[in-house]
Amino acid sequence: MNYIIVVFFVRYRFSYRVFMTVMWLLQLTMLFAVSLYGEELTSELAPILKSMWPSKFRWTVVFNMYTLRMIAFNMDMYEAFNDGPVQQERAARKHDTNCLECAQMRDANHGEGTPVTRCYRFRTESSCSPREYNVLSYVAYMLYVPLYVAGPMSSFNAFVSYCHHATVAMSRRDMLFYALRVLNLYVTLVFMLHFVFVNAFRVYPEVFFRLSIGEQAFLLYYSLAFLWLKFSLVWKLNRLTALLDGFDVPEDMRRCFSNTVSIRDFWRDWHASFNLWIVRYMYIPMGGNKRKHLNIFPVFFFIAIWHDIELHLLKWAMCVLIMFVLELCVGFLWYLPFFARLRCSSYRRLIRSFGGLFTVFGLIVANLIGFSSQANTTSGRPMDQVISEGLLMVSPIFVVTLFLFLYCVAALGIMNRDMEAAEVRRLKKTHGVFSGA
Repeated sequence: MNYIIVVFFVRYRFSYRVFMTVMWLLQLTMLFAVSLYGEELTSELAPILKSMWPSKFRWTVVFNMYTLRMIAFNMDMYEAFNDGPVQQERAARKHDTNCLECAQMRDANHGEGTPVTRCYRFRTESSCSPREYNVLSYVAYMLYVPLYVAGPMSSFNAFVSYCHHATVAMSRRDMLFYALRVLNLYVTLVFMLHFVFVNAFRVYPEVFFRLSIGEQAFLLYYSLAFLWLKFSLVWKLNRLTALLDGFDVPEDMRRCFSNTVSIRDFWRDWHASFNLWIVRYMYIPMGGNKRKHLNIFPVFFFIAIWHDIELHLLKWAMCVLIMFVLELCVGFLWYLPFFARLRCSSYRRLIRSFGGLFTVFGLIVANLIGFSSQANTTSGRPMDQVISEGLLMVSPIFVVTLFLFLYCVAALGIMNRDMEAAEVRRLKKTHGVFSGA
């Protein structure tokens, strides 16, 4: 149905605003309908479907990924038929001069400027030939096995490009080391669950309240470590499988969960492929940086309901949104001329670390509320209430120790980013890239 609708809108050349309005209303309606009535529909059709095709898991689990893929296909197709050649020329001009990834692949392949030596972002931004937007490509994109259940997310343009020109972004040696990283994640996850029972308080929540405040804090922190390891293992294993098949997709969980010092970094590094999807298919069409102070509200609302239409996820989105607005305000004040001397002083990194510790603390609390509280405790108290009550009971020594720990985490994260920025500048100079991406 989605394919028929988008072909109709493209063929009869509806305006961009009409196309976007109808497309988003349709996708959001389906998202809400599946969330509210999907299980009822499944239970009614289960006796019929089971005799025809026994299911291994619920189809509603992967419908959220369907939604992202349908929106990506719709917008890529509309763009290709209305502005394709311009997009191709713009992407080529940008990535020939400003893209470090493309330059590295060209140099690694003896300077060849072929489609093979193009990065994921180029393949996403450059529209495909109109004949590529057919039913076969659409179905293949929707049902591509390595990325089917959980991603990482890929654009339709990039998917079709990799079908014709396999990636050379990673050598066999690098791929072997990447496979060892995935194996290390699996071993670490199994080892941690063997000795640290982070999920025990979900099964026996009454045990959690018998612990001291310090023990509760450690358990909650390790529950975040478990979430990071679990998602990182799934996404990196899926990406490795796609790489072996010639498809390069953005790497999710690019940093450790503790190595986050700003809300912007959190989005770029946690679910990185979803962040790129949001930027291309929501943020830029709504005006980009020109309207960023207004765009963040519908963006965070969509992110919350896309994960699941649950109260704890709406609370999570609200927490992150508030912190992001505060971060934008602090960033605006920091770059005023009044603080010019302070920005150039030797205390600059200390001040950034001090600000980063509050971001780390806020993200820990927000993620615990959003992803560690799907089931209420036996006492009927959700995670946000448990955390707020615990913070009111902590001792001064605990507060000092906690903030000292978070300050060290933020300081190490900022030092790591400064080193990475210096390395990127060096690589750009080496490969002849002096500006841009």
